[in-house]
Parts: sequence; C-alpha cells; structure tokens
Amino acid sequence: MYTRRNRFLMFMLMRAFSAPYDLYWISSVQNEVCRNEKKGMSGFLTSLLVLCTFGIYSIVWQFRTSGILKRQGAEEKRIKMAICAFFMIGIITNPIIIQGQMNQLAGQRISPCVIRKSIR
Repeated sequence: MYTRRNRFLMFMLMRAFSAPYDLYWISSVQNEVCRNEKKGMSGFLTSLLVLCTFGIYSIVWQFRTSGILKRQGAEEKRIKMAICAFFMIGIITNPIIIQGQMNQLAGQRISPCVIRKSIR
C-alpha cells in the first residue's frame, strides 16, 4: 500500500535540504499513488513539472493527491491545505498533511480479530 514515514524526520529533512528533498518526496509519493491508482504521471515527470513551474504546480499536485488519498479512505484535508497555501504556510504544512494521510492509509490493515468475527 503506502510507505509509512516519520513526519518529524521528514519535516527536518525538508528544512535542511529544502528543494532537493522536496522534489525527491514528491517523486516518491507520486510513484506510490500511481502504483495504487494504476494511472497517472510518473514521479519524475511530476517533479520536473514542479521544478519548471518554480513550485507553483506543487500546490495543484498537493490538492489532487489529497483528493486521491481521500477517495482511498483517508480523511478530507483539502480545505485545510487550501487555507495553508493561501496564507503561504502550505510550503511547510501541506507535505506533512499529505504524509499524515498516507500514514493513515498505511496503518489500515485488517486485524485478526475482524477476520475471526467475519468467519463466525
């Protein structure tokens, strides 16, 4: 499904290495989303598009990715992300919000108790 990442460590890496880590993170998340959705642009092309538009496409990409994650069962976070992007703090907060949604989906596994109850 999705890779669970430590959001604090991710935040520290984004602040320490800024653009290179941001592009790496966008690429890896896009590849995971494409793998789960079975469609979409590759992570490399998405990162290249973000780089060519000087980061403006990242706002669109974040909004779309959050919508895809919501369809797969994560919480709705697009309104929070739009507000953060409007006030220019989305550069820091939106990747952390998206990673939280991915961690939520990575943690959704069927427990053995649910399987036992469904057998009975």
